[in-house]
Amino acid sequence: MLVPAFRKCFRKLPWLYPYITILMADVTILSIGIELLNYGYQVQSDSRHTLFLWLMIAVIVVLRVAMCIYFHKKPMRIARDEYEQ
Repeated sequence: MLVPAFRKCFRKLPWLYPYITILMADVTILSIGIELLNYGYQVQSDSRHTLFLWLMIAVIVVLRVAMCIYFHKKPMRIARDEYEQ
C-alpha cells in the first residue's frame, strides 16, 4: 500500500491485495531456497549437492507452513468504506 500506483489498483480491485501479499511472501521463500541451493552447488561434491537439495526442500516446506499459520492467525481484512468511493 506504500506505492500510489498499487493503491489505485487496490481501490479498483480490492480482492487483488491478498494475492499480491501472498505472492510476495512466496517469491521471498523461493528466493531463500534458491540461494541456499546455489550455496550448496559452489563445491563439486555429489553428497553436498544432495544434502543442500534436501535442505532447500525442508526450508521451503517449513517457511510455507509458517506463512500459512501466520495468514491463518492474521487474515487480511479490507475496509469496505475505504474502497466504496
